Amino acid sequence: MALSYIVVALVCIAYYIHRYYKNVARYPPG
Repeated sequence: MALSYIVVALVCIAYYIHRYYKNVARYPPG
């Protein structure tokens, strides 16, 4: 039961990291 929550959390984290890096690539800092 807890394993499914861990999988959902990992998917959410990966999704936000992917969006973050896509935004950084589009608008590079500096």
